[in-house]
Amino acid sequence: MGGGAVVAAVALVLAVATVMAKPASPPAAIVSQGDSFISGEGGGGYGASAENGCHRSAMAPIRSAPIEVDEKINIACSGAQTENIWRVVSGGKPHRGEPPQADQLAAIARRFDVKLVVLTVGANDLGFGAIVADCALDWARSHPGDPRHCHGDAQRKIESRLPAAARSLRKAVREIRAALATAGHRLGDYRLLVMGYASPFPPGSRFRYPESGWARLTKGGCPVWNADADWARRWALPAIASTMRSAAAAEGAEYLDVRRALVGHEVCARGVSEFDHHIGGSNSLTPLESRSHTLREWFRPLRLTGRVRESLHPNRIGQRVIGRCLAQAYAEAIPTHRRLMSYSHDHEASQDLSGGTGFRPRDGAPSLEDPRGRRRRPGRPPDPAPGSGRPDRGRLGRLRGSAWADRGRSTKARPRRGVGDRRAEARWRRRRAD
Repeated sequence: MGGGAVVAAVALVLAVATVMAKPASPPAAIVSQGDSFISGEGGGGYGASAENGCHRSAMAPIRSAPIEVDEKINIACSGAQTENIWRVVSGGKPHRGEPPQADQLAAIARRFDVKLVVLTVGANDLGFGAIVADCALDWARSHPGDPRHCHGDAQRKIESRLPAAARSLRKAVREIRAALATAGHRLGDYRLLVMGYASPFPPGSRFRYPESGWARLTKGGCPVWNADADWARRWALPAIASTMRSAAAAEGAEYLDVRRALVGHEVCARGVSEFDHHIGGSNSLTPLESRSHTLREWFRPLRLTGRVRESLHPNRIGQRVIGRCLAQAYAEAIPTHRRLMSYSHDHEASQDLSGGTGFRPRDGAPSLEDPRGRRRRPGRPPDPAPGSGRPDRGRLGRLRGSAWADRGRSTKARPRRGVGDRRAEARWRRRRAD
């Protein structure tokens, strides 16, 4: 064998050995952190987490979201506050016998390639559960002729607590990033999504039970005055959402607004009926549930006995709808740390639970806002795909109603009338020139 042949043979052996020695890529995972709203409280099927009260449901949004990954990991825990997210080294505290969630995340990130972290926390910092209980007591202790409304005192409490809650939420986001960094995850390796809350009560004019009598308590599980329900929807929830969005923006995270995701299916809402909650938990709906979900409530009613902690949390269907919101936000865009996006979903986009993403956005896409709160038109063309040498047709497709297919997606957007390819591309080029 000549010298050249020997060298070639040795090179081939070394190349094969290098390939064989290369470690396999870790499995991909998505992770949820936070409190009962995202742990799955109300969805049933808690498994081992029922023992310590974390109540991580098999139907929790992170578990039911149709996102193709190797693992879907839920470390959120019912009753958690922001201090239960922070790492121990930063003053974080254990909760229900478990270490702080950022420390749990660090251990997960050493074994998995974390693609998405979803965080919902802050309501317990504001004492929102106690505020709702006070509102129910005020309803029970007064009558329609002289109602005792709770929203005056409740608003003062929330206003006084919001600044500290915002600072704590920002620290929670930083702690999550620090936990991932210790496991070797760089900033562009994952998505960090802060998700808000949804109101369990409909507008006052949409209750199917009157304010008088006891039907709201004994039949519906919605013992609040119309004025208090309106306050919660018009002031409390928007104030919390605005605070969470601002905190996310300040730390370079994304924000998912789900205030309208369950609209029309709240507790005691007119036009729907109570959902049968006496069904064991799993990670899928029964055939009957899939057919009748549009006619049912998507929240648990307020109860004074039995499974009290599940009161006013999304039920099995509601959890699945929020999971669809997560999937849509995850598929909608992959922003870098320099391109912050805020997503908002309404209930019309959440009706289809049979398969796919389950979304049919009326305007072609979820509404987007930049970090300063200025509204972006759905379908605004972003930067072109790397190396393509042309605008991203998958995004421009929203303007002409074509081709999520260009990006291999199954969801089709409704066309925007009167906007053609040339005009859309011309606008895109002008923005690039600016």
